[in-house]
Amino acid sequence: MILLIAFAFLAGVITVLSPCILPILPIILTSSIGGVNTGKSRPIGVVIGFILSFTFFTLFLSTIVRVSGIPAETMRLVSVFVIAGFGISLLVPQFQVLVERLFSRFSGLMPSSQGKTGFGGGLLIGFSVGLLWTPCVGPILASVISLAITGAVTFDAFLITLAYSLGTAIPMFLIMLGGQNVLRRIPWLLSNLGHIQKLFGVLMILTAVGIFFNVDRKFQTFMLNTFPQNGTGLTKLEDNELILNQLDERSSSTNKKSGIEIKKEDMGKPMFDLEPKGAPSIPQIVNRQASFAIFTNGTFRVFTATMYHNLSPDVFIEGSNPNVIQIKKDGLTWNDFFSTLPFKLTHECLTTGTGQTFCTGSNGTLKFYINGEKAVNVLDQQINNGDKLLVTFGNETELEIKEQYDRIPF
Repeated sequence: MILLIAFAFLAGVITVLSPCILPILPIILTSSIGGVNTGKSRPIGVVIGFILSFTFFTLFLSTIVRVSGIPAETMRLVSVFVIAGFGISLLVPQFQVLVERLFSRFSGLMPSSQGKTGFGGGLLIGFSVGLLWTPCVGPILASVISLAITGAVTFDAFLITLAYSLGTAIPMFLIMLGGQNVLRRIPWLLSNLGHIQKLFGVLMILTAVGIFFNVDRKFQTFMLNTFPQNGTGLTKLEDNELILNQLDERSSSTNKKSGIEIKKEDMGKPMFDLEPKGAPSIPQIVNRQASFAIFTNGTFRVFTATMYHNLSPDVFIEGSNPNVIQIKKDGLTWNDFFSTLPFKLTHECLTTGTGQTFCTGSNGTLKFYINGEKAVNVLDQQINNGDKLLVTFGNETELEIKEQYDRIPF
């Protein structure tokens, strides 16, 4: 157990090097900005708030959502408004005075009368960061998440998560102190502190807006897709036989009972990618679009007939552009969409509405390409906004497949 706690702490320390921390880095840097008397109080408030928040929500967010019915995204939205509010306080002096009065009661937590400015505000920023941050997951954190999803949180899981949070908080604290030291040691920066404060206020507001529109998650996914070895490379510290054996002893029985298992290929991914499809969730109304095209032996299949249109309120195509899918409900897969249409599609066979059958065999192969990449089991994947799916049967060359893909809208 002590070994797991030690490795969790080390994993938290080195997570500062992962791409998953980049979206919240502007918030951490901005937290070092304040008046000349701010000192270490705000950074201390940030790290305490972060440790408490990240530990609590990692272990109990799934339970809170399940019991209260409040979507996790709602709590994330509250944190976004908190971050934006502090950005505004750096831009508008009157609003900053109001915020300082609002959180002055937190200053009583400091051991002396010196350096109390900004502790309460830092504490709230830390709470928000703890809820917003989605680290790149290694085996130890993955094991904790599996237990949290099932509601089987143990004292050991609490200690491991707390150690991970403490490890992460150390480089955060050093980054904030480093920012303060740079400001104090360079006279030009100190004399222009007011302008710098406003600049960081704008940065904080832009970060909040980006998080609101899920730009942080898209950026994390882009970075890990572009540099896949960066995310997985940092988890190799935990990926050794001794650690994995201890984790198996503590979590395998829980995972088998619940049917939840975080796979090896998920290591290094952002934490938000690991929620299982079977986890309780609140259906969300959305307004997204994706597109598709189907070819059989080089023939472009058309869906202009009314028999294909507006067959489900949740996901459908229209006569005006029958290759564009309108998605109105969250969590739908490609199989959910194709199941609404009057034909049958599996990973091996396509049976058209006119009864023609195209199955993988000697006459050709049924293939799937999602966003330009060949994919397997694509029908089980969730449809994301802007996705482009090519379904093609035959013996096409790579050039022919590219030409087919280029005919998909968007």
